[in-house]
Amino acid sequence: MLKKIYLLSLTCFVISGCTSNTPQSTQEKKYHFVDATAHQCTEDIKSKTTKLSAEGHSVSVRWTTVQYVISAPDGAFTANKMLGVEYGTSTILDNGVPGSAWKSCMQSKGALVPELKL
Repeated sequence: MLKKIYLLSLTCFVISGCTSNTPQSTQEKKYHFVDATAHQCTEDIKSKTTKLSAEGHSVSVRWTTVQYVISAPDGAFTANKMLGVEYGTSTILDNGVPGSAWKSCMQSKGALVPELKL
């Protein structure tokens, strides 16, 4: 009997722990949107660049991250949390302006925000 109570209690604890969601702040939601969009744009650039390279075009690419800064006021001070999002350049898609294809993609999806430190 004691074993059943223990097992039932443990099951309830696990279920309640796994189903509870911590609410996200507006800044966190915005970051997740920008991060997901940056991933989509980077994958799109990779795909297009790979296709053009396979067709014989000369390309040069660079994949990295850019900083995304979340500022949180804390009394007289402001705490900055630095996060990263994917970023890519492709000479064949950027037309002489490094990162322009990525920025254009981000802009078209409403994700080119001031928190990105380019």
